[in-house]
Order: sequence, then C-alpha cells, then structure tokens
Amino acid sequence: SSDVCSSDLSVYPNSTVDAKRLISGIQSLVKPNASKRFLDVGCGFGFFSKEAKEAGFDVEAIEIASSERQIAEKMTGLTPVAVSFEDYRCEPNSLGVVLMSQILEHAFDVNLWIQKAYQLLDKDGLLAIALPNYDSIFRKLLKEKDPYICPPAHLNFFNPLSLSTL
Repeated sequence: SSDVCSSDLSVYPNSTVDAKRLISGIQSLVKPNASKRFLDVGCGFGFFSKEAKEAGFDVEAIEIASSERQIAEKMTGLTPVAVSFEDYRCEPNSLGVVLMSQILEHAFDVNLWIQKAYQLLDKDGLLAIALPNYDSIFRKLLKEKDPYICPPAHLNFFNPLSLSTL
C-alpha cells in the first residue's frame, strides 16, 4: 500500500532530497559511453533506486534486510535481491554505476568491496560512495555521542583523505 511509502517519507523527509541530489550528481559525472546499468548496494528503503530509475538508469538493487526490501519494492517497483555485495554476481565490466550509500561503513572488508566494484564497472563506470564523515564538526563536538559512532553496526570510519586513499 502507499501508506508504507508515505510514512517512510514522513519519517525520513530528507531522504528524497538527498536521493535527488546524489543521483543528479551521479548523472553529471557519468560519461556518455558508460553503461546505464546501475547497482544500488544496500538499497535500504529504495530512495536512491527510485531516483536512479526515474533518471533513466537500468537499476538493480540488493538489500539483505527483508523489511527494507519489502518497502523498497513498494516504493520503486523493483524487486531488490536478497544478497550481500560479497555474494552478488554479474558480468565483469558490465555496470555503469555502483552506488554504496551509507553502507561501506558496515563492510567487513572494504578493500574487497572496492576491488569488486572496480571489476564490475565498465571502463567508463562510476563508483559513488556516500557515508558519514569522521572528521565532521558534529563528530568532533559530540565525540562518542555522535550517532554514527555505533560499533558494531559501523565497523569503518572515513574522512575525505582515507576514502580517497581507499
């Protein structure tokens, strides 16, 4: 029902704005020759998948949490695959975009994830990563009370330099 999606929008009002902004940024960076295949890793409720689909990408979403998959399906019309990124399979060099939004901080092996994304992307492909900034002023002010400092849910912490190095 639409009640599920509308309630998610009221609980997460910035998610739609964030999704529009991120997908617009991705569109501006994607090279014209890149594949239109778009993988949303850990799609959650589907906000980014929905925007990518509306932007003309051929979206595939993966999500291991069943409640999020159900909501994402209702929101997007897509059927997210219940698989981890480690176990996800597709042809090498076949994706135009791999999106990892608010998920890489949960990965056990970030090097494996980046290597896998690189193998799946075509030569003009784009890896887009969004995650909390460990060097943010909010984290520095809040210290351990920052809601993003939450082991064991968040295993990895990045700042602009460490993410660029990765």
